[in-house]
Amino acid sequence: MLTERTEHSLWLLATLFIVAIANASTSRASVTVTDATIASSLAALDALLPPDPGLPSSESVCATLTANLGSAAFSSPDATDPVIDNAAAVAADPTSSNPDTARIQTALNTCPSGMVVKLVSSGSNDAFLAGSLTLPSGVSLWVDSGVTLYASRYPADYTSGGLVSGDECGNASATTSGRACQALITAPAGSSGSGIYGPGTIDGRGGSALTGGPQAGIMTWWDVALLNKVSGYKQNCPTLIDLTRGGSGFTLSRTVLFNSPHFHVKADSYDGLTAWGVQLLTPSLAYTVANYACSTLPSNTTPATSPGTCYTPD
Repeated sequence: MLTERTEHSLWLLATLFIVAIANASTSRASVTVTDATIASSLAALDALLPPDPGLPSSESVCATLTANLGSAAFSSPDATDPVIDNAAAVAADPTSSNPDTARIQTALNTCPSGMVVKLVSSGSNDAFLAGSLTLPSGVSLWVDSGVTLYASRYPADYTSGGLVSGDECGNASATTSGRACQALITAPAGSSGSGIYGPGTIDGRGGSALTGGPQAGIMTWWDVALLNKVSGYKQNCPTLIDLTRGGSGFTLSRTVLFNSPHFHVKADSYDGLTAWGVQLLTPSLAYTVANYACSTLPSNTTPATSPGTCYTPD
């Protein structure tokens, strides 16, 4: 449902288009008047915007977590991305797929409402690797400048409970529920006053080969998504940020979102969502070739037998 302010904003935008079209063929003097009208209307529209949320204050930080990984290990992924959380390491110990999940979630759970958990670098260590996380009501996550939070590529880290075999997160099969995967970051029902802040990066690693499940080493998240899409099935990949359970006053400020396996931000039933200075890039340069020059595009009908290696913007 549109709020009164949103409806008024849309009315102002519509007015600008109508004025511009109506005066397109008029004299230069009339155009000058129109320019002034447009400037006035834009000023009125700007006045309706919320204030720049900025970044949290240092006094609001309840916990500061230091990175133990380096982004250099993630910067040039190949078909199997063997350096970090490779399939053999995950098979031996599933926590290799998300070594930072527990400490980030513990910090979030113990942080008082109105406070922030901050992820920071330490020397050459500037990366975190995690699976599904939940933001408690009123608690925010701050990814500091130069820091990247990478998403696990192990489907079990996102698989929702109560699903039958064949409907697991990351499975390219006849998925009917469309709810097999939890998001990387979820705001629970009734959450109020939470947020995610940058200017660091959250990278979903959608173009890296999965390390578990029936498609381990065969498909990436995007391969799974493509096959399900063209087969008419529900998507079976996690979003980055899930705001669909109802809440209020969520803030996204200055964060950078890369390579989501599915939607970057999915919002529904929220009373007040501010997104300010957010950047999206998918696929990032790590998952492309020069000028997106793919000699062979993925099949729309045949299951992949090896991970995709060339992606173009869709």
